[in-house]
Amino acid sequence: MSNKLHFDLIQKELDFYLRFKKNHKSLWSKRLSIWIKKIVGKKGKVRKDVLTNFRKYSTFLSEIPNSKKNYFFNLIYQFIRANGNKYSAQETLSNFKSFSNYSNLKNSKLSLIGNPGFYYTKEGYIYNERFLRHLRNIENIENKILNKNNSISRIVDIGGGYCQFGEMIKRKFGDVKVTTVDFYEQLILGYYYLLENFPKKKICPMSKIMSTEKIDNNFIDSYDFILIPVEYFKKIEKCDFDLLTNFSSFGEMPNEVFKGYLNSEIFNRVNFFYTVNRLDSWPDYKNGVSVIDYLLDSFQPIHFKVSPIWTNYYVSYIPYLKPIKKAFKSRNFEFIGKNENR
Repeated sequence: MSNKLHFDLIQKELDFYLRFKKNHKSLWSKRLSIWIKKIVGKKGKVRKDVLTNFRKYSTFLSEIPNSKKNYFFNLIYQFIRANGNKYSAQETLSNFKSFSNYSNLKNSKLSLIGNPGFYYTKEGYIYNERFLRHLRNIENIENKILNKNNSISRIVDIGGGYCQFGEMIKRKFGDVKVTTVDFYEQLILGYYYLLENFPKKKICPMSKIMSTEKIDNNFIDSYDFILIPVEYFKKIEKCDFDLLTNFSSFGEMPNEVFKGYLNSEIFNRVNFFYTVNRLDSWPDYKNGVSVIDYLLDSFQPIHFKVSPIWTNYYVSYIPYLKPIKKAFKSRNFEFIGKNENR
């Protein structure tokens, strides 16, 4: 059951934002004004039903499986689409069994905060696609970095959404400090997600970041989790992150924003870079970004391959018939590299 104190903290963050936006107009604030309506009800009050079910209904990020809020629409959706979603998840599970350590599924637990949809394996483990992909990511970090006598104490995850990767890697390696950078509305969900998963950990909310002059190593080390809205990324000064991660979203960004991250001091100073992204963003995203734009030559490659997890997906149009198998328009690559200048 969700903690009332946590709802109060979320409300405090929303109240701070609503006051702040009156005096600060920007492209980001205009965008947020649209998206924030999904989680704010009448008189600026947080919608508790949305928070407690944000993964079930794919509030800001797509989840498989998922549901629709309208009861009758959901019946139709599940009748037509559920079979395809299940086949997609089963293919991801099959790939995970073939190319990753299946025992990680036994030894890890899918967090139920946000009421996510899930499936059962034959052994009774619960999983969904996003969970399996992050299990794969954490396994790669452990095998390719940590098991090579390298240490990781500070991670910055750009485009980390509601912090599922941060939550999972914190459970795996308890001492790590995780900084997540994303849009404010994503971090509202992330703040709730982390509060519910780690009620005793120190979590730095967005309002603290917005009122802080700069973010340095001492600031990072004083928290377990830090949530930084994208427009305040430049407040990070001379931080020595051990690992910078990005899963999928670099390939979805406008080219100017993408290059801004890759030309940042953080990117140039980090010890290790790990990303899973499209080989070519086109045709889903017309930003001109492909694998050759990721400045991979700045890092000594440790792991570089086409992802064996992201292969195909299934779409069902007619109930009871086998769904149609489709290939992703662009496969994803996995890259882990060590900064040659560190």
